[in-house]
Amino acid sequence: MRLYFQCRKGKYCGYGIPGRRPQKENRMQDDSVNNKIFIKTIKALQLLFNREYREGGWLPGGREMAKRLGVSHSTYRKALDRLEQESFVRSFPRKGHYVIACRERCHKIGLVLRDGSESPFLEDCESFASCVQTLHDNGFEIQLIQSTRPEQLHENAVAHGVDGLIWFKPSRDALPYVRGITESGDFPQMVVCGSNLSEEKPFAHWVAKDYPAIAAAQTGLMLARNYRKVLVVGYASELWTREILGRLVAGGIRTEFFESRNRAAGADELKAAITSFQPSCVISCNGATTLNLVFDAFSGIPSEARPALLLSETEEVRRRRLAERNIPFMVMEEDGFPGQTAAEILVDHMIRGIPLRNAGTGVLPDGLKCYPAHS
Repeated sequence: MRLYFQCRKGKYCGYGIPGRRPQKENRMQDDSVNNKIFIKTIKALQLLFNREYREGGWLPGGREMAKRLGVSHSTYRKALDRLEQESFVRSFPRKGHYVIACRERCHKIGLVLRDGSESPFLEDCESFASCVQTLHDNGFEIQLIQSTRPEQLHENAVAHGVDGLIWFKPSRDALPYVRGITESGDFPQMVVCGSNLSEEKPFAHWVAKDYPAIAAAQTGLMLARNYRKVLVVGYASELWTREILGRLVAGGIRTEFFESRNRAAGADELKAAITSFQPSCVISCNGATTLNLVFDAFSGIPSEARPALLLSETEEVRRRRLAERNIPFMVMEEDGFPGQTAAEILVDHMIRGIPLRNAGTGVLPDGLKCYPAHS
């Protein structure tokens, strides 16, 4: 061990050797190695508890356990203290540590939001709430997994002793870490995909909106109502947009597309497009920006000249029932929340041994609702 201090000339010295500077990079590497050993020790203890202590029992002495695991006594105690915080073991003065029986432990599911950063923005609250409720109803507690560095999310999940993980709408930058967790096999993982991953599915079992099925249902409704001219509002890069445009054209419906854009300038442009094209119906994606654009444009069109408006029933659209009471619109009811579906699949796997699977959520075939205008 080398003691570093700063001499009067401002140079770092080590035991009086001028010019020796602390090797910060080496210290960081040492910390990384020590943390990996710490996580590895936690994994080894969890495996030991699940194999040999399912009914509980007393652990041997600390030095004996450290020797068995091949780590230092301090690393073993640090890992054991961590697991005590997570209710795997209980410490008794002058007696030692007692492993809690598996049926009495706190079983947790870790939840990661987007890229796992601290203080994340929570969107799709109903989907998230339905996931939490499903897990709670099946006896699981919730552990939010966060880190300022996404590469530490896996280690944090291990350190918290989670039994499984659900990752909500990871960004593309987070996909390597999603893959790393899956390949580690430390615990089962489900991913709730956002529209950014509608075509690029992560390296894990996933739940996503079934945009082809949604577009097919919306096209069927247009044909059933004999709407021959339809204006689609959305983003050209999204899968839903390409699906709905392709199916409408294939169904013989005259179709135009309006790219969603800045609300201030876009509302007047969308109003002009509606006035010029005179569609029978406008179909819009359900992002907040696009919905603001659509409702602003519709509010500037006389009620007798407005086309029908079709949306999918999402949390944002449900809020519009109260905010936009003077504009009528139709919604197609969804057949479930992606977060709830992911939780159900994970619970079935962990409790009943059913293999994990991928799933898509669409709309109910008879789930059309019409909301008239109110003064």
